[in-house]
Amino acid sequence: MTPETAFRIFTTPRLQEPDEAEQAIAATAATGQVPFRNGALATYGWGAGPTVLLVHGWCGRATQFHALIPALVAAGHHVMAFDAPAHGKSDGSQATVTDFGEAVLAVATQTGPVKAVIGHSMGSPAALYAFARGLQVDRSVHVAGVASLVRAVDRLGMALGLPPGEAPRLRALIEGFIAAPLESMDLERLRPGLRHPGLLMHDPADAEVPYADSEALLQYWPQATLRPLATAGHTRILRDPRAIDGTIDFLTR
Repeated sequence: MTPETAFRIFTTPRLQEPDEAEQAIAATAATGQVPFRNGALATYGWGAGPTVLLVHGWCGRATQFHALIPALVAAGHHVMAFDAPAHGKSDGSQATVTDFGEAVLAVATQTGPVKAVIGHSMGSPAALYAFARGLQVDRSVHVAGVASLVRAVDRLGMALGLPPGEAPRLRALIEGFIAAPLESMDLERLRPGLRHPGLLMHDPADAEVPYADSEALLQYWPQATLRPLATAGHTRILRDPRAIDGTIDFLTR
């Protein structure tokens, strides 16, 4: 494994076809596009009321929130979601968390006032990026969120068997791609955006993103609460009734 190969893996999502439940929720959406750089982001909308913006994770799609969307609509919200750059029906072939964050800002700017953001996995730091750059919301929910780009890159290198001596080269390639130090996405830099109440939910046994990432975010966020959801998994948590009920209660209390 070379740093160049690891870089391509880190920035190139593996796209998967949506399942039947995702296709069904997509068929009920008001679809559109938001201009983004040299292309566009695919958007999906449901319901009416204050806007809740959904941000999926790496290799995900907007429709992965199919179990949560009807509950949000029933609770009186306008739900807006989008496929991140290089994901789903959006343009692009490569992306990183900073691209996700810029996409959040682009969609929020076109949508208008956003009451709340719900981010899953990489969608959580993407939301934190947007908050630190001026997006204001009343509340936000972070599900199995990644807390550190530095640690995420280190985990990737270890998982791919990258020799330790090659790690600085991988870091340099990613920093060149995002045009910023990896530390720019760490919590110390994103702390200024944590000005509202937050709900964090995470399976303590999550095999993809360590529970410690949510614990780290909690330390930087005085207005946040962390709720462990045992056996929920990493992606399956989006369909877990405890996560859905907890989200609705948090947004409507």
